[in-house]
Amino acid sequence: MLHPAVSNNTLTLIETVCMAFMVFLSMSYNAVAVTGSGATPAMLLETVSPVLQSAEAVTDNSVSVTFSEALLTPGSTTSDNYAISGEGTGTLDASPSGASGGPAAFTLDWAAGEMRDGASLTLTASGVQDALGNLINPAANTASFEGLGTVPVFSGVTVLPPQAWVRLPVVLKFSVSEKLKGSPKVLVNGNMATYVGEDPYHNYTYQYTVKRGDVPGMATIELSGEDLAGNSGISVDDTALEIITNPQGMPLYWLPISLMLPAAGMLLLRRRHDSWKIAGSKKRSLFLVFCLAPVLGCAPAFAQVPAVTNVTMTQSPNGALGTRVDIYYDLTANAPCDVVLSLSKDNGSDGYVHAIRHYSGDIANVEPGTGRHIVWDICADYPEETIPDASILVTADDENIVHTLQYAAGEHGYIIGTTVQTLNHGEDGETVTAAPDEGYHFVAWSDGVTTPSRQDSGVTGSLTVTASFAINIYTITCISEGSGICAADPAVVNHGDASTITISPAAGWYIDSVMDSEEGVKSGSYTTTPLTADRTVTTTFATGLVISTFSINAGADATGDILVTLDNGCTGTPFEYLASESETFTGSEWQPYAPSPAFSLSPGVGPRTVYFKVRNGSGESAVASDVIFLEPKMLPVAAGTFDMGRTDIGDDAFYGSYSELPVHPVTLDAYEIAKYQTTNKQFCDVLNWALAKGYLKTYNGFPWTGTGDIYGGGNLQILVAMVLPDWEPPCSIQFVEGTFISKTKAGLPEGTLYSMDTHPMIRTSWFGHAAFCNWLSEWQGLTPCYDMDSANWPLTTPPPQSGGYRLPTEAEWERAAAWDGNRHWIYGYTNDTLSEARCNYGNHPYGPYVNPLGLTELPYTSPVGWFDGVNISPNGNVPTIDSPSPVGAYDMSGNVWDTCQDWYSSTYYSGGAMTNPTGPATGVTKAFRGGSFRHAQDCRTASRDSREPDKTPYWRSGRVARTP
Repeated sequence: MLHPAVSNNTLTLIETVCMAFMVFLSMSYNAVAVTGSGATPAMLLETVSPVLQSAEAVTDNSVSVTFSEALLTPGSTTSDNYAISGEGTGTLDASPSGASGGPAAFTLDWAAGEMRDGASLTLTASGVQDALGNLINPAANTASFEGLGTVPVFSGVTVLPPQAWVRLPVVLKFSVSEKLKGSPKVLVNGNMATYVGEDPYHNYTYQYTVKRGDVPGMATIELSGEDLAGNSGISVDDTALEIITNPQGMPLYWLPISLMLPAAGMLLLRRRHDSWKIAGSKKRSLFLVFCLAPVLGCAPAFAQVPAVTNVTMTQSPNGALGTRVDIYYDLTANAPCDVVLSLSKDNGSDGYVHAIRHYSGDIANVEPGTGRHIVWDICADYPEETIPDASILVTADDENIVHTLQYAAGEHGYIIGTTVQTLNHGEDGETVTAAPDEGYHFVAWSDGVTTPSRQDSGVTGSLTVTASFAINIYTITCISEGSGICAADPAVVNHGDASTITISPAAGWYIDSVMDSEEGVKSGSYTTTPLTADRTVTTTFATGLVISTFSINAGADATGDILVTLDNGCTGTPFEYLASESETFTGSEWQPYAPSPAFSLSPGVGPRTVYFKVRNGSGESAVASDVIFLEPKMLPVAAGTFDMGRTDIGDDAFYGSYSELPVHPVTLDAYEIAKYQTTNKQFCDVLNWALAKGYLKTYNGFPWTGTGDIYGGGNLQILVAMVLPDWEPPCSIQFVEGTFISKTKAGLPEGTLYSMDTHPMIRTSWFGHAAFCNWLSEWQGLTPCYDMDSANWPLTTPPPQSGGYRLPTEAEWERAAAWDGNRHWIYGYTNDTLSEARCNYGNHPYGPYVNPLGLTELPYTSPVGWFDGVNISPNGNVPTIDSPSPVGAYDMSGNVWDTCQDWYSSTYYSGGAMTNPTGPATGVTKAFRGGSFRHAQDCRTASRDSREPDKTPYWRSGRVARTP
């Protein structure tokens, strides 16, 4: 009895222990949360951006740069990551030629050019990172410093002759260390010398005529000029030229001697019996010598005063110039003279105080003689005036006549230039400019001249003039749109004064926007800042719904996709929107409102304007609009190398020709190619634009007026064959009521008419496709790629040069059609087998043809991109398979051939490896690729064919390419 009892107790104990253990486990895993973790050793982490601490000019074309910490390379030594700006840039490029050094200090060097000395520059660093990758702080990535420039040095001053007197010309020569901005300024004793010439080595020649005011002694020659960087150099020489008095003639201090010598002669004659025993005849000879020598020698000292006699004048017609006065006079003088004229209006009683300025003839350096002649343009000096007692005074001076020009500024202005100028008679003065103080404007000079800058030329008299100035007065124009008041008080404001603008909407209206042309957006009434210009305040008042913002594709300039978004913002709560390319919204229907609804543009190319409005239960908003340029849809093609030429398998092996061999590597830079072939609608859009520009011509170069084939270019070529015999398949576009439009063609199901808008353009020559490229480029603001004025229209912007639209090269076309990065596909849709679900081909002339739409007459084209996996071909009810090329282009096999850029040569591939090839330099025919709806064997991506560039077949079109 006890054994079973002991057994039961033992089992109970084990169970108790187990239960206790289970409870412990339960508490460990359920009652207390358990986690596991590990920690790294301590280290420094930071996200502090590096800072550009300083920049300093080391030489005139190098800069030292210091950053707050070590930087990563190659970013820190990439020259394009640095840019300088400011007045001190001089002739340096914006970015340096090289950057070296590190890790925190660098030297930037420029291969050419120099800074402007002492002027401010700003260095900006971008794209550089510290050792941990933190980008430079954009708020601390600039440093300012002072430029270090080299001033031009003048040397080697020579003057020939080294001594000169009044009226004698001298030649000055000197050298400059570098090329200057314009010609240097040369002053001799403060007077301008005249530029003669220079040679390529910066050696200059000037001429100077010694003036009456030049003081005898060593002349001061001042040379100054500015180099291309703006560095000014100056040099003063006082050893090269000596001003002397005229050495000709006998000085006046000989006068006493001249009186003594005749006296000595008289004494000699009286002493006939002196001890000298001189014969009487000899005495008489000596007497003559003593008497005549001083008279002859002193003659220059008693030079004759110039005399002007026999002065006459007559007035006579002067052809288209009106009338003239001819003045004749005789001049008696010892030397050439300068002549000036003055007028009396009362036969001399007024002292000849009236100036005569516009005359020519014998007036400067006039030799003595008779019949000297001067012509006076009287109308230029005294228009519309009768002078009954006119008398002209002719004054001659055997020295230079010197005139003084004095220019002064009235209140609120100043003079730029030399304000006091001393000139010889007939010389030209320097240009001076009357400059107003801020807020003022020039009115006139006191002598009636109304241009602020003036240069008095051919000066014949002294002049003193003063420039006058007046304060600027500005007008505030207020424009209101909607119902409300926008007013300025005052509306006419002096410079520096302010005005109060009052904005007040009418009942039921609110202020939608206020725009001040000078201060920008305003919210309501305000006081202007001090006025410094005219300004316009435009206020828009609105009621109900208002479209506050509207743009196509977020304001993009261009798109290659027909489907766009209409981004808009509205005040109020719109329920529906209406969008259309028609300003009257013809054919459009209201749609549920969305802030960015999708919208399909009309096909083609060119500017597309979309009109947009919204409505709710309270009414409609005003219409908003935006414009976007619809361009061909372009696909990017990455740079790289591919194998060009046919494979040796399948249809390539069966149909291939020797012109497709040998296979050779071709390297291309990145480019873009059109996703689709050029359509009839796109071509019509460009032709309509070109017609408006006057670019379309007839075969004999006259403007195209709507009939006949279309020609174009300065080197006239056929573009489109519009007129064909009845048995020839026609062009798919037409000219109706002054506009190019696409035709329609019958197809399946029976009775269906298909628009040719989206079919490829045919009956176009190679020149026609080149013209399409150029004109579309010009329309879109890109650089045209063809010279249409030269023979064969050469490509002026070949790849890889960036430009507008052009035709693809054979290499670019084949790369886009066949190469997927690893292999060369036989057909242009990444497949080696021809299929009616992928490609529009045929067996011309007997058929059958794929002819997807079942068109009833040639050409049996299909819409571009038809084989997209969505369309079902009506001819046979065949579902299409999506068939893009490796880069995403459609119809690279079949439909119609694609025109290429290259001249064709069957042996061109034998040239071996090539980079960016553009074909032979010359040729007879132009290459085309891709096959057509006519022949299946031509649809291979390696297949090549060609025709003369002026041919316009119905089975060929093209697509565009460009290098962005």
